[in-house]
Amino acid sequence: MPCDHPPPEHVTVRSETGTWITFSNPVDPHGDGSREICVDLGYDSNVETLHCTAHGVTVGVMEPDPLSRFLQTLVDDFAGWPGPRTWQTYDDNLVVTATHTGHHVTLTWTLRTWHHRPTPWEATVTIDVEAGEQLRTFTQDLHHLLTHPAVP
Repeated sequence: MPCDHPPPEHVTVRSETGTWITFSNPVDPHGDGSREICVDLGYDSNVETLHCTAHGVTVGVMEPDPLSRFLQTLVDDFAGWPGPRTWQTYDDNLVVTATHTGHHVTLTWTLRTWHHRPTPWEATVTIDVEAGEQLRTFTQDLHHLLTHPAVP
């Protein structure tokens, strides 16, 4: 599954500290309602840029959008919740952990190769978002991207 750069249709959430994650190129490769997407994450500053891409991350199997449903629970509980909340893909190559820190939500995204790779890797970024409108907009945009008719 190729990942276009820059992607024609994408959703990005970015922190004030320069970390970001982008979702793009959703496809339904098997015609079964599952979604594979490209996930890019990284860090930009005046001094350096780090960038990591994973192709074909499966974010929904037999259901179109469990990731934005998880994010919607965070939006619904914008006033806060105790402890961390975590969502991951069925094959564990994308994990997000959310903690509420007052008026912000800290999203820690981990992207990793499939476990059977001979040289596995993982990359993690932490993104602080405003618990209200910024998280709501990101969730709505991601939901639209993931439920948009995908190309088989």
